[in-house]
Amino acid sequence: MKPFASYDNALSLKPDLAAAWLGRGNAVAGIKHHDDAFIAYDRALSLNPELAEAWLGRGNAFVDLKRHDEAFAAYDKALLLKPDLADVWLCRGNIFLDLKRYGEALDAYDRALSLDSSLATGWLGRGNVFVGLKHCEEAFFAYDKALSLKPDLVGLEGVRIHCKMQLCDWSNFETECDHLVRSFRNGKENTGPFELLGIGSSIEDQFNCAQSWVRKVCPPAEISLWRGEPYKNNKIRIGYVSADFFPHPVADLIAGVFECHDRSQFEVFGISIGPDDNSEIRRRLERSFDRFIDAAALHSDEIAKRIRAEEIDILVDLNGLTQHSRTDIFACRPAPIQVNYLGYPGTMGANYIDYIIADPILIPASHQGSYAEKVAYLPHSYLPHDDASRRISDRSFERGEFGCPKMASFSAALTTPTS
Repeated sequence: MKPFASYDNALSLKPDLAAAWLGRGNAVAGIKHHDDAFIAYDRALSLNPELAEAWLGRGNAFVDLKRHDEAFAAYDKALLLKPDLADVWLCRGNIFLDLKRYGEALDAYDRALSLDSSLATGWLGRGNVFVGLKHCEEAFFAYDKALSLKPDLVGLEGVRIHCKMQLCDWSNFETECDHLVRSFRNGKENTGPFELLGIGSSIEDQFNCAQSWVRKVCPPAEISLWRGEPYKNNKIRIGYVSADFFPHPVADLIAGVFECHDRSQFEVFGISIGPDDNSEIRRRLERSFDRFIDAAALHSDEIAKRIRAEEIDILVDLNGLTQHSRTDIFACRPAPIQVNYLGYPGTMGANYIDYIIADPILIPASHQGSYAEKVAYLPHSYLPHDDASRRISDRSFERGEFGCPKMASFSAALTTPTS
């Protein structure tokens, strides 16, 4: 049954029921049918101009479309009608968080929680702000509070454990990791794929988690933008999509790769979905591409259509299932070949990602069956090294210099069975 069928049934009996139009709007917005959602919200408001929740719904739909100014305007109208609507402050916080305006995000979440201290998503948002600010202790406190209020909140248990690892807090760690894995195996959506990678989960768990996550968050588009037609350009066009074209390990590793592409055979595109910080590495990256597209402010559908219009043959995702990724671009299938590389070494579990670039250490041959992608092996290491600006140190380091145990005792700790 379609998620809005019950509302259609109600409206067939009472077409002027504003609450049913609101419910229909929320249902179709949930499946990304934004035009239908706006029609439903407008109808609800024409029947009941005081319905603040309809303005909230309109704002959320605008957020999905990256139309933040219109979203804020809708939220403001909702607050004029209902100043104590905590969900509006929550959603404002989510926009500020997405824009990395952390102070304003924190103020909005605090306002939401002052109206409803049991709002677990408000505590989750607070935690995410503090992660962005690198304040891991405050983030962990917020995640802990959210967990006490709503243990099954999507993704929460995973980010909490990941934050705990950042704090090097190993108290009760194995028990909590075991609980997370068992909960996931029992069908709970308690962690994202990225957080599952670092807690001793099996390759099968990682595969299953990635598949279920993209099925829920980024399912394949109903209609692919690329439909099998051949391109007839003089050169093969390669596009790299990344939120990390600024001082970041991915940028530092791969800058030289872009510069060394054979321009007699390839035309290279950079598609930035992250901030422009005007840094030296950002300017260098911009120069390294034949064409550079600053797409941070665009909705994923717009970006995917631009990629299709540029007739890019090979589209490379440098984020995978990490923070600030835009996997939904790839879900639209804008390119004939789509590749997972560098930023995320696990499987994305998606049938619209064709290859993952790896080496035999990263993905042993015996693990290939637990990857949705075909594995394209590089002969030595999948990690590039930018020889021009990153000299490899000649010094050998000891684990003790960093407060870590010697390898033997560390390995023993990893293999000690848990009850």
